[in-house]
Parts: sequence; C-alpha cells; structure tokens
Amino acid sequence: MIDRNMIDDINVIREVSRKYHSRGFNSSAFLQGSVVNTVDSYMGEQVKFAADENGEYVYKTIDSRDLPKSHLMQLWRMKKIDEFDFNVHFYILDILHNEEKTAQEVYKISSGYAKEFDPDYVIDKERFFKKIEKYVEDGLLVKREENGVNLYTMAPRTKIPGPELLRFFTEIAPCGTVGFSIEYKRQYVKSFFQFKHHFTALAFNDGILVNIFEAISKRLTLVPILFDEGKTNKIVPLKVLSGTHAGRDRLACYDLVTNSFNSIRIDEIREFEFGEKYDEYDARYDELEKMREHVWIFTYGEKLEHVMFELQFEPAEDYVLLRLNREKRFGKITKLSEGYVRFEADVTDTFEITPWIRTFSGWITKIELSNKEALKKFKDDLKAMNEMYGGNDGTV
Repeated sequence: MIDRNMIDDINVIREVSRKYHSRGFNSSAFLQGSVVNTVDSYMGEQVKFAADENGEYVYKTIDSRDLPKSHLMQLWRMKKIDEFDFNVHFYILDILHNEEKTAQEVYKISSGYAKEFDPDYVIDKERFFKKIEKYVEDGLLVKREENGVNLYTMAPRTKIPGPELLRFFTEIAPCGTVGFSIEYKRQYVKSFFQFKHHFTALAFNDGILVNIFEAISKRLTLVPILFDEGKTNKIVPLKVLSGTHAGRDRLACYDLVTNSFNSIRIDEIREFEFGEKYDEYDARYDELEKMREHVWIFTYGEKLEHVMFELQFEPAEDYVLLRLNREKRFGKITKLSEGYVRFEADVTDTFEITPWIRTFSGWITKIELSNKEALKKFKDDLKAMNEMYGGNDGTV
C-alpha cells in the first residue's frame, strides 16, 4: 500500500531544514500539523520538537555526536507518488526487462496488466508516454530509433560498488542521496568509517545539485528562484564550493546582469529555470579560477586587501606552526627567528579571514590589515573579550 503520510514537494522539507536546522532555534508557526508529524516520523528519535504555550513548534535539535550516518537522507523517500506512478513503474520495468518494444506496445501490455487488477481502470495514455520518456532521461531505459520507430528497453545494469566505498561517498560527496538509496535497499549495517560530525542538512541540496551539475555539463545559463527573494538575475553556473567548517554549499557563478562573479548559498535556492547555452563558458571559468587564488571563502572581487600578522610561540608549541602551515591556503609564511613567524596574504575580503586569525590570538604579537574597518572590528572584539574575562587594559 502507498504511504499517504508523504509530501507533494520536497521543498516543503527543505524549507523546514533551512529555517530550523541550518539557522538554529526559531519561534514560528511554520512547523505545525502534518509537516511536523511527517518529518518527525521519518527522522526518528534523534530529532526533538518542542511546543510553547500556544502550541507552536519552536525548535528541533539533533545530537550529531550519536549519528552513525546522516539520517536526513531518508527524507527523500517522502516524495509523494500516486497510484499511476506506483503501478506503471512496475509495468514498464517488467515488460522491458529482457525485451525491446515500442511505447505503444508497452502501453497495450500495461493496460492488460491494469485490467487484471481493476477492469474499469484506464491508464492515461499521454501521461504514460511521458513517463517512458522521463525514464529514458533518468537512465532507467534506453531508446533507439529503427526505421523511424522508437524502441525502448531496460538500461544495462551498473555494477554496484563495495559497501564501504558506497557508505563513504554517501557521506562526503555531493548527491549522496543516490548512494544512500542503494545502501538503504541493501541494508548495510556495519561500517569501517566513523564520522565525528554530520552536516546533515546538506542532504536537502541534492535535488538542486543535480540541476546545477546538469547545467554545468551542458554549459547552460540558469535563473535561480530563491525561497525568500523569488527570481534573481540570470547566471552562468561555474562551480560548487563546499564549506567544510560551516557545512554550507555555495554555487560560484557569473551574473549576466551585473557582469560580475558571485556565489549563492545552495540551501537558499528553491528551484531553477534553465536557459540557453553560454558560448563564453570557458573564458568565464578561467577568470573564476584566477580570481579564486585570492578568495578565502566565498567572496569574489577584483580589489585585493592585504593581511599580515606575526606569531610568537614557545618550542613546546610547535603545533602552532604546524597548524598554520596546514591551513594557510594561498598565504605566505616567513620565519623571522626561532619561534617567530609572519603570515601574509592578499584576499578579496578581509572579514572572511579574520575569524580564522582570531584562533591564533594567544600568539599574535602584531597585526596589520589594509581594510581599516576590519582591523577596527578585530581590535574591538579583542577588547570586548578582554573586558569580559577581566584582562589588563594594555593587553590589546
């Protein structure tokens, strides 16, 4: 029997994730009724909802330390299907399993199958043909033309990779829901891999990522439609960037209206409108790659800002230098003396690098930022922290 406790549009659940998972705790009537019950039933005991005195659901929380894998992957199984989808899926795959037939032949046989269950049931012919073409597009069926007639058959089976490889890429690769779907069917339980933390909300981006990768492969333009702002400018999608610290994915693109490079948070994108092929794709991509030599996280710009700070540490604190070398990216490290080094970099946005610089606060002896506003903010934050912990006035 078809599970009716499902949703018509995965974006309903993406909106839940965007507001309540990615942005922390909120108070709103958004999470009410069947949406909460459906999400809760699929996400299990790891997710907790709470209600205030008015009955509004105000937060959900996940203890990611206790997750063997990203449980949000299974929410893609919530997409609602109707009786037509459910029935003709098995008809088509059964008929074309080892044979090649025309769409008309498949329809005629499927109609015979349907009448065995319900003599009065009539399969929508136009919708049925569209279903077959969709399966060709999705790779389930193969179509070839012979004497002006289209013939269809099942696509060759792909060898499924080993369970450990599948589990690993399900967790760390874009579109991991594909791997999860295979893994779910095969019911793998044990794994060699353990993950300290899951950026579970990334699972909801997979449908959008598929469209992005399709547009990139075909070099098409896109018009993103955002949850909050609606339609935006037409863009050329160039690259997907993953933020390993905050668990955010962004689409690096070229804005055809402002003629500038930009990045868009993928969880803010509701859907896309596909455009035409973009002939200057290679030129824009090369420009992006050149610009990324100075992009610390996501902000693009032609004007560069200089960053310099010096660190002094004890011999027993050589781990500071090891970490600096590991995380320096395109920055340059100069040894001034034993236990004394200088870091320099030219970046497109100083504000993006200052949170990282602050993690070295205990060893910084000197700092210079060409962006004076960023420098003031950096020092003001240190002063506020110094006052909070009762430090000396001359510390900063």
